[in-house]
Formats: sequence, C-alpha cells, structure tokens
Amino acid sequence: MKIKERTIDNLRLYHEGHITVYFKDEETYWSFMLEAKKEGYLYCGGDPMESKYNDLVGLMHGKNLFFSGMASHMKFRSRIGHLEPYYRIDYAKYIAGDDDFYYHLPEE
Repeated sequence: MKIKERTIDNLRLYHEGHITVYFKDEETYWSFMLEAKKEGYLYCGGDPMESKYNDLVGLMHGKNLFFSGMASHMKFRSRIGHLEPYYRIDYAKYIAGDDDFYYHLPEE
C-alpha cells in the first residue's frame, strides 16, 4: 500500500477495522509514542509518553490507543476469529517507508 506521509492518522485513514501496531523493540515503541503525542493521541486516556513498553498497541478511532493484554496478544497471533477487518502493522517497516509494512505471521 502506498502511503506518502507516514503518520499514525494515516494508518487509520487507510484502514477500516481493527488495527494493532507491533514494535520490534523498545526504541521503536517510544518513537511511536512520541509521534502519537505529537498527533494528539491518548494512551488509555493519558499521555502516551507515560505508558510502559509493550510490543503491541491497539489503534482505535478518535485518537485513542489502548493497552494490549494477553487476549490482544492471542488475537494478534491467531489466523482465525476476526469478525471485522484486522490489520497487523509493523511500525518499524511503516516508518522506514516499506510498501509492505504489515506484520506477517510465521508460516505453520
């Protein structure tokens, strides 16, 4: 997918449904949270920079990010059970400008 400006807002603009953002490391996570703060997002109702590192974050409508607990991690790694469109975004690939910036589940 071609997205010129790699903002968090544009992830929502180009994807209808559930979006989960994956972070390969803590540095990538904090890069995302800094961008989220700049774009006016809240993390669980508060400042994104006051969150704790997690390898997954949910991107909701209305500039809201949510914590991904055990159930979200299970859904992220599952190939079944998604009632709405479900997008796994690899944030490192996204900000690097890769055309394929989706997280791909390992082959079984």
